[in-house]
Amino acid sequence: MVVARKFIIFIFLFMIFLYLLYRTISNIKKREIENYLFGVLVLGASLITLAAFLDAISEISKFKYYTTIVVCYTLGDIIFPIGLLFWDMHIRKIHSILNKMAYTDSMTGSYNIRGLEENFHRIVALKESFYIMSFDLDGTKAINDTFGHGRGDEYIINSVKIIQEEIGTRGYVARTGGDEFIALIEHLDAEEIEKIIVSIKGRISKIFESEKTAVSVGYSMYGRDGNTLDELERAADIMMYKDKRNEKKL
Repeated sequence: MVVARKFIIFIFLFMIFLYLLYRTISNIKKREIENYLFGVLVLGASLITLAAFLDAISEISKFKYYTTIVVCYTLGDIIFPIGLLFWDMHIRKIHSILNKMAYTDSMTGSYNIRGLEENFHRIVALKESFYIMSFDLDGTKAINDTFGHGRGDEYIINSVKIIQEEIGTRGYVARTGGDEFIALIEHLDAEEIEKIIVSIKGRISKIFESEKTAVSVGYSMYGRDGNTLDELERAADIMMYKDKRNEKKL
């Protein structure tokens, strides 16, 4: 009965060892960190499996492998958990990267629409007043047509950087379209919002001065202009398009 139990344990451990070995060999050409982690797990599993095998055959053999069994079990019990620890850290890192990809815009590093919605609901839950700002860059098409999309992307990236710097830790910026952005801003009043807008407009107009770069801006206030993200965006867009028409008249 004892022999059968030990062989069952060995077979179970051997199957785990074969699986880890298969994963390591099948991914060996990728030269990624997973291979090294699997290698540590394979080493730990192999030592534990060997110890289990020697322990099982010791019951039916005249040879005893007590010292070898103890050494293999000890080393395996140290190495395998270390491998699991590093594997867990690796998985957490991947999860963080995937989470960032899900909520941010790949080109600008700002939030995407999903990230915007998450931050909106979080701020609403705090039951504090805040503003929604709507931005639409002017001259992007002309820059793309004249200098290429690489220069146009540079214009968009630099504009987002300016908006983020001006808003700072008081809010969040999200790219909602090609050259359109939304910002959530907390703990400010209308006068401070106007000052930020003036500063953003001034800095963006100097990105490519020869190309007459500019940005149209509008804003709305939570509670006053709406209670949902769509309502606030529409209210801010109305103000933004009014600003755009005024810019064209100048």
